[in-house]
Amino acid sequence: MINGARAKESSLSADDSEQQYRNYLKEVMRYAGTISLQKESQVIPVDEMRIGDFICNDTHVVMIIDEAVNEKGEKSYLIGQSFIPAACFHVVNNVDGENITPWFTQEELKKDSFNVGGFPFSRDKDIRRWKDGF
Repeated sequence: MINGARAKESSLSADDSEQQYRNYLKEVMRYAGTISLQKESQVIPVDEMRIGDFICNDTHVVMIIDEAVNEKGEKSYLIGQSFIPAACFHVVNNVDGENITPWFTQEELKKDSFNVGGFPFSRDKDIRRWKDGF
C-alpha cells in the first residue's frame, strides 16, 4: 500500500525497444527536476566525460550529446538543453569565445566555473553521470 492505495502489479513483459526507451525518456523529462537528477547521479571529473553525461546545477541541466577528438587528442563536446516543459531539446551555442560555435572544448569545461546557454556551472560539483544501476 502506498498512502492508503493499493499498488497494481504490471503484467507487462520487459520491453527493450527503442520506442520504450523513448517513452522512458519522456517520463524522466516530465517528472525529473534538477534536485532529483543530482540525487540520482554522481560527480565525475571532466576528463571522464562522455556522451550521455550531464551538467546540472540547482536550477538547470544540460546534456553531453556528442564528442569530437582531433588528431592531438583534444576533445570538444556538443551540449543540448531544453526548458520546462522539455518540449524543444536543442544544441546550445558556445558564445563565450572569439567565435560563436556549437562546440565546447574540454579545456573550457575544466575551468573552475563556466557558462552554458547563459547558465553558470561549477567544474567540481556539476559535471555528472547516472549512478551505477540506474
